[in-house]
Amino acid sequence: MREGYREYEESIQAAPESEPEVKVVPEDIWILIYTSGTAGKPKVGVRSRESHKDSRIIIGGEHVYPSEVEKVIGSHKSVFDVAIVGLPHERWGEGVTAFVIPQDPDNPPTEEEIIDFCRGKMAGYKRPQAVYFISQEEMPRTGSGKVLHRALRERYACD
Repeated sequence: MREGYREYEESIQAAPESEPEVKVVPEDIWILIYTSGTAGKPKVGVRSRESHKDSRIIIGGEHVYPSEVEKVIGSHKSVFDVAIVGLPHERWGEGVTAFVIPQDPDNPPTEEEIIDFCRGKMAGYKRPQAVYFISQEEMPRTGSGKVLHRALRERYACD
């Protein structure tokens, strides 16, 4: 019998019902043990996170990941920062929308300039259909400085 197996078996039997807890199996693989359902018999599964599921934009069945578009627009010389969100679109379900903080607020690039900059760097359905220029203060952020995409989506969805 493999070393450590007996302790693993005992930990499964001793696990409380309905409470997931992290256990280490003999090979040092982290798994989650669930003891709810199926008459108290343990169910073993790997815990996964879908952190970007909400930020993904679906346009007519095609998936657009904001980080791809942000990387391209962020490389424009007149762009200080950018956030991409999906806003409701009549025909496609969602449309790519860019929120840009210009390097020079007194001389921002135009919407057409940003969209044209994306041509040849990404597929047509990934290009922004609208570009809004906002100030740094208008960009919602977490305490650590990350952009709150959900807050942008909620603020501009009804416009």
